[in-house]
Amino acid sequence: FEAQSQLGTIIYISGMVVLLGHYVLQWRRVLRIKRLSLPIDSYAFEMPASSLNGIGPFSFFKWVFIPEGLSPEMHNCMLEHENVHRTSKHSWDLLLLQIIHLLTWFNPAVIFLRRGIQLAHEQEADAVAARSNGKVKYTNALLSAAFGLANIQSIVHPFTHKKHIKNRIHMLHQSKKRPVLLAIAVLFVSMLSLQAC
Repeated sequence: FEAQSQLGTIIYISGMVVLLGHYVLQWRRVLRIKRLSLPIDSYAFEMPASSLNGIGPFSFFKWVFIPEGLSPEMHNCMLEHENVHRTSKHSWDLLLLQIIHLLTWFNPAVIFLRRGIQLAHEQEADAVAARSNGKVKYTNALLSAAFGLANIQSIVHPFTHKKHIKNRIHMLHQSKKRPVLLAIAVLFVSMLSLQAC
């Protein structure tokens, strides 16, 4: 029995170390992008095309990163969207979810919780950006970004997650209650599954 317990501990700690290594590499990549980017504003940076490797616009705590060479309309749409993440402090939610994922990496409910929270964040930012830019113009910017740019997953708020584009566009044209209800439902189900563990 003791050998099984030790094996379980080794597997658990190994999973945590691998996941932590993955997060550290992603954080280093963001810091490298910041170092190579040109400041536009006190919080916004323009990423040079040579350093992008297909990375789309994203926010990371107090910073917003936008690719260079975009049309003024696309630039404004993306900047406004990412600024909502910055001012709403969505990166802190993702950091908390990373810590929970690190501690409970074996629980698939945490992955669903993270996806639900990220989708709710995206829908909140989409609503603000669409309100000021117009739904049609913003939808076109969203589609252009989704099919022309990649992103850094899990630690930042990228402008596009191709998996969620259809939902985000659909939610732009729906009532405002649905993203909140979705986030509450995902949080409730996840907390129940965490209680069971």
